[in-house]
Amino acid sequence: MHRKQVLGYCLILIASLALCSCNGKKGKEGATAERQFINLGTAPTGGAFHPVGCAAANVVSDNQGDLNWVVTPQGTKGPQENIRRLAADELQFAMANAAISYFAVKGEGAWEKPYEIRAVATIAPNIGIFVTTESSGIKTIADLKGKRVVLGPSGAGFDYFLKPLLQAHGVSYDDLTPLNGNYIEAGDMLADGKADAAFMGGAIPIPAVVQLCSTQDVVFLPFDDGVMDKLKDYPFYSVVKDIPQATYSDLDQDLTGVNV
Repeated sequence: MHRKQVLGYCLILIASLALCSCNGKKGKEGATAERQFINLGTAPTGGAFHPVGCAAANVVSDNQGDLNWVVTPQGTKGPQENIRRLAADELQFAMANAAISYFAVKGEGAWEKPYEIRAVATIAPNIGIFVTTESSGIKTIADLKGKRVVLGPSGAGFDYFLKPLLQAHGVSYDDLTPLNGNYIEAGDMLADGKADAAFMGGAIPIPAVVQLCSTQDVVFLPFDDGVMDKLKDYPFYSVVKDIPQATYSDLDQDLTGVNV
């Protein structure tokens, strides 16, 4: 694998360690003799992973030089599925966030064994926020107790970073009614009154949040002061301050998010 080309053209986070030698073999004339089919796992639509993965696949295809790669982005449920499919050799590269990758490498949580994956490149800050609508009356993350909250697609592994984040605000999964859905579905559920709040994450601006702001009066729930001190045992969290007010039409001041 041409490491510089992968880093330069393809901003993808993880790959299986089994890919350490996936060059196409070259003949005597220097031409690539073996075609490589590269499947790139992304995530559900509505977040940033899917369009970024599609763009990365296009850039690699257009700039692969002597490599004979056919790069195909594949929509998936997200990082947890991506890591398992890497191990099964159904994907060659995939996108994931640091929290899920952290526990997968250690074989902790719901991971039944350590998964041998490696970071290839950082795509972008994966900034998580909680949103609701003005009509819900919810003002803080603590107010989520007793509410219906969309916590990502089923099986995507969002609980790896959401459980500690909620617990730092005094909220457990048992305190609320967890709902599943991708970000677009979460926005629809909020608009239809089928959910009270939702977690959204990805590179800023998150497309589903932009879309939701165009149809609803959106409230962005702030993180408590000092919450990062409660999360210091988890190396994959960091605070992202001063997300500009202009990022979303319903923001009335700069926003603070949590980067995973």
